[in-house]
Amino acid sequence: MEALDALGINGLFLVSQIVNFFILFIMLRVLLWKPLLQRIDERRTMLEKEKDDAAALEEARANIADERALSLEEVREEAKSIVAQARQQAKTLADQAAEEASQKTDKIVEAARQAAEEERNRILGQARGQIAVLAMAAAQKIIAEELDEQRQQALVASFFSGIHDGKVEVVPADFETIS
Repeated sequence: MEALDALGINGLFLVSQIVNFFILFIMLRVLLWKPLLQRIDERRTMLEKEKDDAAALEEARANIADERALSLEEVREEAKSIVAQARQQAKTLADQAAEEASQKTDKIVEAARQAAEEERNRILGQARGQIAVLAMAAAQKIIAEELDEQRQQALVASFFSGIHDGKVEVVPADFETIS
């Protein structure tokens, strides 16, 4: 210690300073350094966890985007299918309507034909009686004799047997003229 006194260093003061330094060092290490390192480790762990969470969120976001794109494609395909079905149904309905209209038209045309045929037959029936009366009157004047009822009916029947396709044949079609 004398060597230290020669240098102007108080040995007891130096030892007390060294002891105080170690005590302060130990206290700072226990009270400040360990909690500070612990806080730094906690912070590092928290940052790593946040980084992992961010990566997981990014992956989830990418998965959601992929699922959204897939869902959107499925919806588009379903919409195309619905539109195709609607077009097919519209075509079927149009075909059915056209078929029904055609059937109704055919029925109307057939009814008109029947009505025309009935009207033609009615008019021919009315004309037959009038023609028969006129023919008998003309025949009576030509022959100048009166025919009995049976003979008149036979003449009318023979006259109407000469009507073909609504035309009166006075001379049969197969009759050849002499030249």
